[in-house]
Amino acid sequence: MAPDLISMSDDELLAYRDRLRRQFKAAAHLLRLLEMGCEFLETGVLNVWRDDAAMLLAVKRGKWRLAEVQVRADLLFARAEKALAASPLPDEVDKGRVNGLCVAVVERALADRGEV
Repeated sequence: MAPDLISMSDDELLAYRDRLRRQFKAAAHLLRLLEMGCEFLETGVLNVWRDDAAMLLAVKRGKWRLAEVQVRADLLFARAEKALAASPLPDEVDKGRVNGLCVAVVERALADRGEV
């Protein structure tokens, strides 16, 4: 049930607006992370730059109803379940390879700053 905005004080309206803003921001992050997760499971490639940035901004700005976000999230969760079952990614993480990558990134960053 929607709150009675007419009877709210200015402080209550500001608090309500801030609460909604946080909900829409979280909703946009949810959809972005679900989409990125599906793509990663399906391809093994992590795409940080988003082709769906305009849609995500619309969600963040409250242009989508939260019910619409829920429907989209449900579809993405189902897609993620299917993608996980067919993923080209290995079942286990190669921790040595991940550690080597992390060390290489830090070493390069330090070298770029002239600290190594």
